[in-house]
Amino acid sequence: MAFAVMVNCQGSNPPNYIWGVFSDSNFNQQLQLNITKYNLQTGENTVYPVAPEIGIPINFLSINGSNIKMIAADQVSMSILTLNVDSGEYTVEATMLNSGPIIYNDDGFGFDQATNTLYNTGYISTSNETLDNATLFQWNFETQVFSTIPIVGLDVKDDLTSTGIFNPQTSTYYANLLDEVTGEEVIYCYNVEDQQVSNFSLGIWSLQFSSLIITDNGTLFGITESDDESYAMIYEIDLTTNQANFFFHTENLMIDFSTPAITYGEYILLFTNEQYGDVDNVVTVIDTISRESKVYTIGNGVLPKNIGFLIATSN
Repeated sequence: MAFAVMVNCQGSNPPNYIWGVFSDSNFNQQLQLNITKYNLQTGENTVYPVAPEIGIPINFLSINGSNIKMIAADQVSMSILTLNVDSGEYTVEATMLNSGPIIYNDDGFGFDQATNTLYNTGYISTSNETLDNATLFQWNFETQVFSTIPIVGLDVKDDLTSTGIFNPQTSTYYANLLDEVTGEEVIYCYNVEDQQVSNFSLGIWSLQFSSLIITDNGTLFGITESDDESYAMIYEIDLTTNQANFFFHTENLMIDFSTPAITYGEYILLFTNEQYGDVDNVVTVIDTISRESKVYTIGNGVLPKNIGFLIATSN
């Protein structure tokens, strides 16, 4: 369970730390959730238990020292809160009750910090259990209003793997959906200022992204994998030409679908699993300007899967 938020940083140095949320078991998500702070340089992993009353952290919005501003959810509500990982104390800034029978992908969230509004795409559950009403969902924590906008001509992916991200530079929420006639990948764009929708067909039926990310200069990237599932692939998406251009790939490394990638300034952090051998967790840090990359290996079983990495920081 994770969603993407654009993270601004100062300077052009790569991050030193990656923060995430993991359980203490690969198999039982009801067990203790922990916030982890992993040092890419030393391999040190600091673990902070998450109090059950906080709920499940969906994403980290920002980190200031030991204070993490996050969105967390439980069975009945979503909250914006700030947690001090050292003391365990937290302050709830806003809470909204869940909004009826809706279905969405946990990796489809995008958050507009300027208006405290959360976005996602999915379906409104109906009594006949048909999933043919693709919808944009909006949770406005300022006004405490939940609203929906029908999505015309596009479908959320059948396996609910459509993902999303919010770009504060353009005030636009992006989601990768499918043309309901051709099945082609389409980038759905909703501008929150003028409330206008634009759809950009990439014209590639076989190319479906498992994640969308945006670097600080506003460049949009899609994460996918090769047809034989042996390579993790990154494409640069140009919405002015409706093109998805190959940008980077790993070798013998498969996408970690719990959190495929996050960004830090001009850098992409790609999370993969080795196809062969005993090592599971691999982090590839890619400079999108120079295209240079560095690989960090995290030992097998060090970080059990649950939500995954959510944000990168310098300290």
